[in-house]
Amino acid sequence: MDELFYKKLMILRSALDSDPRIKKLKDIEDRLSSSKEVKDLVAKKDDALDKYEFALNHFGENFPETLRCRKILHEVKLELDTYPLVKEYNEAFIVVKDLYSSIDSILFSSFRDKKGCSYKHD
Repeated sequence: MDELFYKKLMILRSALDSDPRIKKLKDIEDRLSSSKEVKDLVAKKDDALDKYEFALNHFGENFPETLRCRKILHEVKLELDTYPLVKEYNEAFIVVKDLYSSIDSILFSSFRDKKGCSYKHD
């Protein structure tokens, strides 16, 4: 690898490691992973999803049990998504995702813009 290219990559990595938006996201991730409440909500959501998928596969989409399970899944997902720490994470995640998308565009747009290139980033 070209030494100058490697040095520039290390500068980018250092800048990203010290970026306050990324630091904030990592901090929230740490708090999420140690939150019993969030773990309980995720387990509740996973259980509701399993029950919904079972009902969907065994009874079909419009069967009353499937509809009941879908409603419960919706309520549990809403409870998880509106939990303050999860909301904080999602908001911070969007900011970091936008940052990474901008970096991706700066670094790779010239490759994607070339005629005949099959790679397209969303």
